This record gives sequence, C-alpha cells and structure tokens, in this order.
Amino acid sequence: LNIMKTKITLLALTLFLGFNVVNAQQNQECMTKLSIFSEYAKAKNYNAAYEPWMFVRTTCPKLHLAIYSQGEDILEYKIENSTGAEKMNYLNDLVKLWGEREVNYASKTKKGEYAAKACQLLYDNREILNKTTEELYECFDAAFKADRENFKNPKSLYTYFSLMVDLFDAGKKTDAELFNKYDDVVEKVQEEIGNYSEDLNKLVAKEEAGQTLTSREGKMKKYYESYLNAYDQISSSIDKKIR
Repeated sequence: LNIMKTKITLLALTLFLGFNVVNAQQNQECMTKLSIFSEYAKAKNYNAAYEPWMFVRTTCPKLHLAIYSQGEDILEYKIENSTGAEKMNYLNDLVKLWGEREVNYASKTKKGEYAAKACQLLYDNREILNKTTEELYECFDAAFKADRENFKNPKSLYTYFSLMVDLFDAGKKTDAELFNKYDDVVEKVQEEIGNYSEDLNKLVAKEEAGQTLTSREGKMKKYYESYLNAYDQISSSIDKKIR
C-alpha cells in the first residue's frame, strides 16, 4: 500500500513538474512571439506580424494589451487588402477580437465604445456581411443601452438614429419609438457637446492667460475641436433626417 501511495505521489509530482515546464516554455514562446509581432506591427509589416500575433492571441490572451491594440491594426490591414469570403472572415474576426479584449482587459475596454465600433464596422460592411437594417439597429441599440456613457462616437450616434428612421419609413417602428429615440440621441449629443466644450474652454483660457500649452494639451485641443465639429455636423444631419 505504501509503495502504491509512493508511486501515485511520484506520478502526480512528475505530472505537476511536467506541466510547469510546458507552461514555462509556452510562456517563453509567447513572450518571444509578442516581441516579434509587435516589432513587425510597428514597422507596418502586418502580413509578417499576423502569424506570431495569432499564436500569442490564442495561446496567451492575457499576456499584453498589444494583442488587442496592435491586433486591431493587423486585422484592419487584412480587411483593406482582401475581398470576398476572405474579407468577410477578417471583418468577423475583428468583431471577435474586440469581444476578446473585453473579456481579457475589461478595465481597459469601454463597453459602449467598443460595442459601437463593432456595430459601425458591421454597418459599413453591411452588404458583404448581408446584415439587415433590423440586425444593425439592434446591435447599436444594445450597445447604447449597455453603456450609454461611453457610446459617444458622432458617426455611430448618427448611424444609430438613421437606422431607426429607416425602420420607421419601412413601417417597422412607430411614431412614438422614432421620437423617443430622437430625444435619446439628441440628448446624448448635447451632453457630449457640453463635455467637450468644457474641456476645450479650459485650454483656451490657459492660452488666453498667456500660458503655453504642452504638446499633449495641444493635441487634445485639436481633438476636442474635431469632435465638436463632428457633433455639430451630425446635429444638423439628425434634424434633416427626421424631416
């Protein structure tokens, strides 16, 4: 009996040590391939980056945020340089990647932002993906309801409302649903205009006080101005769409 226990203990120890060795080797390979694909991606050699990136993505999905940030660049390149079924696969894989990012880096993935990006990608490629107006609207609606705070991209807000109008025109949404959604989207646009205006005004006040903006502040100033211009444009487009 004692011999049997000893054999079982040794077997368990061997399996444990073997697992740790394999795990250590796998982690080392992940680190090596992470470095390889990251350097290729920085050099915009996305075809060379693809294979080592896919290895790390599937083997060590929590290793580094670069799997998702640079992976997005890799797949966008693949989408732009493919057609037909191949392009469709890359489009679906990018949506899948954003879902994986939320699972593995939830604290660094704003649900409303990435869900809206996924819906917009599906909308922009709706013909090749055979997406219906109903499917696309439900996608945007779910994203908006799940995380309204971070659903703030001007283009996506307009697309969201535009799809509602299309469904209304097709007799699939009621007057009440249309005007309720109009109120929702316009309220959100006005909130964002207020937020960005407040941030921009702080930087403008600093300049007017004779202080020089830092490099980052200068970039943020242009960013705020760009978004405010975009919100101004979609505000007009939303009003035109409902007339």
